[in-house]
Amino acid sequence: MPLFSSALLHASSEATPQQPLLQHPEPNGHLLLQGEMVNYLLQRARRRSVGMRITDQGLVVTAPGWLPLSQVEAILQRKAAWIIGKLRAHHPTHPDRQQTVLQWQDGMLLPYLGGHIPLRLTVPDSARPRRSPSACLLPGEPPVLAVPLPVGSDPAWVSRSVQRWFREQALEHFTQRIACFAPILGVRCQSLQLSSARTRWGSASARGVIRLHWGLLHFAPELVDYVVVHELCHLREMNHSVRFWQLVESILPDYRRLRQQLKAVRLPVWQ
Repeated sequence: MPLFSSALLHASSEATPQQPLLQHPEPNGHLLLQGEMVNYLLQRARRRSVGMRITDQGLVVTAPGWLPLSQVEAILQRKAAWIIGKLRAHHPTHPDRQQTVLQWQDGMLLPYLGGHIPLRLTVPDSARPRRSPSACLLPGEPPVLAVPLPVGSDPAWVSRSVQRWFREQALEHFTQRIACFAPILGVRCQSLQLSSARTRWGSASARGVIRLHWGLLHFAPELVDYVVVHELCHLREMNHSVRFWQLVESILPDYRRLRQQLKAVRLPVWQ
């Protein structure tokens, strides 16, 4: 028997288990792809081709109403490798999907516009404020976010204090970026609101109301600009047509790269 056979057997017995697949919680379709059972949501629509996308819930397939299910599944089989890969990458346990949990204590680093701001609790231990005060940014190299609370304060108090400041900064930053891009696009934002939506970074209504997730301020400025431009473009094109994407591209020529980066980022967990 060859000397290397036992090593191969040992390696195979310790093979790393496969990353689990993201499965749709409300499926109406089930299909075996590359030996893996995939639960997906099938939606019928007035369209000419079959579309598929991986959402935070799982695989969503959109197909023409006249197309038989057997042909839809044949198309999914041809895309099996792509589907399986994406469903593994989107599972909550995938390393790239893990979220940072913010630890609210003196000296922590707060993700802010693609960088980090150190946080300092600035009140002596003997002082006990009756409510959670607002934080403020102190200039310096680097700047410091000062929270007027004692070291060792309840993390919930620190979180509330920082979040109040953070949301104020988000509103101010979004307002400035909208003021920058709206005239170029020839649109007007009638109202800007902060959002805490779980499934989207922003939205725009026909009435000119734009909602942007306050947590975007954690990310690099160019990603914030992408979302701002995306929603402003919806004030001219309330769809995702070719004309819409051409409009986005006229402002952000590299929007595809930004779009992919935005899909990969994860909000830190505020506790």
